[in-house]
Amino acid sequence: MAAGDVDIIDLFGRRRGGITFDQVEGGAAAPTGVAESPFDIAAVAAVPYFLAEFAQSVSYMPAAGGQREIKAIPIERGAAEGIDGMPRGLAPSSLWLVHNNATTGITSNEIQDGTDNLKIAQRIGETPMDRPILRLLKHDHAWCLIEVR
Repeated sequence: MAAGDVDIIDLFGRRRGGITFDQVEGGAAAPTGVAESPFDIAAVAAVPYFLAEFAQSVSYMPAAGGQREIKAIPIERGAAEGIDGMPRGLAPSSLWLVHNNATTGITSNEIQDGTDNLKIAQRIGETPMDRPILRLLKHDHAWCLIEVR
């Protein structure tokens, strides 16, 4: 590999290809100015591989209306947690990783905490239901980590 190349290896040790920093910075994989550091460039380039291996289809419903199918990776399907202001209220909470992209995921600046919804199954085998996105926990150039209740 030449200087500036990034070799993409999936979690199972299979080589998935490589890119150069120049190809990503000015090419279609990451628009100029989005991914600036070598880590960000590699993270953006790895998104399609993570989505192909681990994601499931869910529906994103912004508060403004409409709906679109996206891919999301369930990170943690949690147990029921207390609901603020309701002493006996419980609801399951889960963490989901989505591509920080308006076409294949959700951009970090379009998420409206508490009003946007994902249609997901909180538990494996359940029928998917509309669940509110509580908050955007973290984000970078490649991913958004969201909490869904």
